[in-house]
Amino acid sequence: MKRFLLFICMGIQFLTVSGQPKPGNYFRLNVQYFEEEGGEKYLGVSPELKKSLPGKLGEAIQKYPRRFRYILLNKNRFQNTYEALYPDTVKINQLYSEALASDSLFMSYFSSLADPFITADLKKATYSTDELMVVAARFFYCSGVRADSTIISSICISLNGLTDVSFLKDYTLLEAFCFEAIFENLKPVGGKPGQFVENFKAYIKAGEKKEKPAISHLDDYLARVRQYCFDRMENDISLRQVLLSYYARHRESLPFSIVPGKEKQ
Repeated sequence: MKRFLLFICMGIQFLTVSGQPKPGNYFRLNVQYFEEEGGEKYLGVSPELKKSLPGKLGEAIQKYPRRFRYILLNKNRFQNTYEALYPDTVKINQLYSEALASDSLFMSYFSSLADPFITADLKKATYSTDELMVVAARFFYCSGVRADSTIISSICISLNGLTDVSFLKDYTLLEAFCFEAIFENLKPVGGKPGQFVENFKAYIKAGEKKEKPAISHLDDYLARVRQYCFDRMENDISLRQVLLSYYARHRESLPFSIVPGKEKQ
């Protein structure tokens, strides 16, 4: 009986009073000073996953770090307000943990990603394959224009087309999945880029060729090529295959299902 009670207590300590996982057990701030060439120093503060993660959820985060890192970097109201407390990193991380736990929106995403690993008989949300492709396409981002009018592009966790689009639904969980699936497949064989990456490069060149004759303003030109690439990536067969294959292999770890069909954003 004593062993049984001990097991219960050890399990409960990973959860908040509301039954949600405690973010302080899994996330922390990396805090350190950096010095630039001119001698100027600044305090760098960045959220990260802890190296030692407890319990079944900890094992899941270690196996699927990208989806949790996505919400950690993009979906919490992190403010760098801790400089005055440095070098007391223990205090800084205590306050950071409390801030995460009190952020209801972040906690809803964190709990949703955690549910498949800690909740039995989970009722899952549903997204369509068209929704999947609309969200995934936004990670293939045309971010700038060079002096010769060629386009600068990125595939990035934070510099992407999801920050300037207004969907009618909240696709945060789908965004986290797309980020994970895309980056797990960027260089699948021998270090060579995946076919969908090569296709993105080709779409950029095609977009440049299409829009260059009508350049009136570089910002407008960039926006047109960017949208051209979004449209092509939404319908890219290679990207669709990669995403659906990754989903099929990891569906049990996700808090949602992906089904064929369309749904309006």
